[in-house]
Amino acid sequence: MPSRLLLIGVFTILFSACSNDSKRSNRPIVLGDSTQIVTETDSKYLSDFVDDIKLQTPQPDTTSYTKSETPTKDSEKVVNQIKPATGKGLQIIFKDVTVFIAGIQTKTYRNQDLQKANGASYQLLSGDLSGNAIQLSGSTISKVSQRYTTLVTATTDFGKLQLTDLGTTTDWTPLSGNGKSYRISGLNNLETEEANTATLRASIIKAARNKRVSRQILHKWEETAHQVKTINSAPLKVSLRSVMWKIEGKDASGKAFQKQVRIDLNP
Repeated sequence: MPSRLLLIGVFTILFSACSNDSKRSNRPIVLGDSTQIVTETDSKYLSDFVDDIKLQTPQPDTTSYTKSETPTKDSEKVVNQIKPATGKGLQIIFKDVTVFIAGIQTKTYRNQDLQKANGASYQLLSGDLSGNAIQLSGSTISKVSQRYTTLVTATTDFGKLQLTDLGTTTDWTPLSGNGKSYRISGLNNLETEEANTATLRASIIKAARNKRVSRQILHKWEETAHQVKTINSAPLKVSLRSVMWKIEGKDASGKAFQKQVRIDLNP
């Protein structure tokens, strides 16, 4: 009996405590009530409830834009604007680079889409290449190389022959320059194929026969061939047939490119 009374007393005390807590938690907040104030010494309410946020310093936008202060879509970006060179001469505006050779006049063989092509060819009408310069703009140029082909002709008062089997094509040779201008050199002392007297005579007679000259003219060419000593002796002459340049560099986006230009002097 005493134990039963003790158990009832314990339940009565617990019920009373829960009832008081419930009444306190549901009552309205009262300003100045010290029981409802959270101070900075209460560690329960001062602890973090989210992970720390790591802030990153924004990086500057290094993309170049033209005629606009705000970025636009990629298709609307103006990149690598190439300004045409000024003055008289040959101007070739490729997609990646502009090539200009001053003081010469040329003509093209056909329509050339320079925005898609990796090369262009022309025929020289007037002006000099030797001692001239190749001027470049619009990209970063790393190297300009040159090569040429020669033509050997035999000229007499009874005709002219092209000795095509005696012509030569040189290897690529780097030109001196500073990335914007490269001097055209090496066109005065032309390289020639090594040919002995027998080779020279055979080439002249072969060219005369291929030209289907008369028997009388063929006989004159045969006599002339037996008088030839060297490839640079009359009536033979070594001249430029064409000059080619290979331009290597990187465009505005850093992509490597290569362009070639050919100018024919004796097509």
